[in-house]
Amino acid sequence: MALTATGIGSGLDIKGLVSQIMSVERQPLKRLDAQKQNLNNQISGFGQIKSAVSQLQSALEALKNKDTFTAVKTTVAQGADFTASAKAGAAVGQYEISVQQLAQAQRVATSATTQFDPSGGGDLTITVGSNSTTINVAAGTTIEQLRDQINAANAGVTASVINNGGVKQLVLTGKETGAANTFTLTGTGALSSLTFSNPNALPTGSNNALYRLQSAQDAQLTINGVQITRSKNTITDAIDNVTLTLTGASNTPKSLTLERDLTPAKNAIQNLANAYNALMDKIDQLGGYDAEKKRAGDLYGDASLRGLRNQVRQVLSQTITGVGDYQRLSDFGVEFSSTGRMTIKESKLTQALTANGADIATFFAGVGNTEGLSAKGIALTEGYTKTNGLIDMRVKGLQQSVKLLDAQKEAFEDRLARLQEMYLRQFNTMDSLLGRMNATGAYLSQQLTNLNR
Repeated sequence: MALTATGIGSGLDIKGLVSQIMSVERQPLKRLDAQKQNLNNQISGFGQIKSAVSQLQSALEALKNKDTFTAVKTTVAQGADFTASAKAGAAVGQYEISVQQLAQAQRVATSATTQFDPSGGGDLTITVGSNSTTINVAAGTTIEQLRDQINAANAGVTASVINNGGVKQLVLTGKETGAANTFTLTGTGALSSLTFSNPNALPTGSNNALYRLQSAQDAQLTINGVQITRSKNTITDAIDNVTLTLTGASNTPKSLTLERDLTPAKNAIQNLANAYNALMDKIDQLGGYDAEKKRAGDLYGDASLRGLRNQVRQVLSQTITGVGDYQRLSDFGVEFSSTGRMTIKESKLTQALTANGADIATFFAGVGNTEGLSAKGIALTEGYTKTNGLIDMRVKGLQQSVKLLDAQKEAFEDRLARLQEMYLRQFNTMDSLLGRMNATGAYLSQQLTNLNR
């Protein structure tokens, strides 16, 4: 049980005295706290360095993609009946395209004046090409239930029920567009009115038991005078690496222009410069000394930061042979300034990408057994960013030091608690003695006074 210092006997502020003594005794604990804070700052600093190295690694990874350097952009004339997108590697050039006909799916409907009633039951066979599916329709089936049965059969036809305000119509639509995806129906019993064998012979009048809304047909278009027929409105095989999406059929020729798109490559190279410079800035901030603020960085003097800086600079500025016309970053406008930062000469980079973007791609991605700059840079950065890599090992060492400090603090706190209890006990004992001495002195004074009388 802790002792309470009252100071009744001596009149002293025992609690205050012990508090002042303990304040002195706690000075080493403050130093331990400062050491722990310094270690935690270093751990945080290495976390920031690892993040910056990871950003550089990501930028290098992106530059391994050769498609970045062969990107093509499309320009479609206003009012065209199509849109277009191009993959990397599409041949630059211009095309005149006109669309005569869109691909469409076959669609039929039951009468718009007399509601179709399948409640008598029967069979319905749906044939698409050479595939036939037969649905058994039980007596009492409603038009909605028939719709659901057709859709569940996955027979190449979808069914819907439309209420036109007078009757409910069953509408059947082919799942796929194109002339090859026409369908026929064969019905028995209450479904016999759905039978037809020639889709184009169906009447178009809506008062018929079953009538044709639209026929299945292929898309038809002309590209630079060449007639093209396809079953879909999205066409990927007419122009290499170009996707055409047909949107209309006015038969009006409109131009499609394919040209090199330098933006992805420029952005990827700029991201490399940004990531490299950000890493250098972070190394300067954490490993340097701010003369104006008179403050050292959390990793000031750390040799591993100097090693990282030198290694990254050495790898990115190296010469790579056997990859084409460009052997160094500076060959296409990416240089290192006097401050150690990466800069880009826009005009030189644009000229190089325009003249030979493929060789710049090879410089980064490599060719055959020759590693490109990206692979060399990634190999370096992975040594720092991977689990149990150089940074992880440093952080684990610092974390272990923090644990040791925590153990020291805990032991020191226990010692301080015992020491405080000892001081309180001693002062209380002193207080008790002084109290008895004061009482004895008072008694003697009283006796002397009585004797004098």
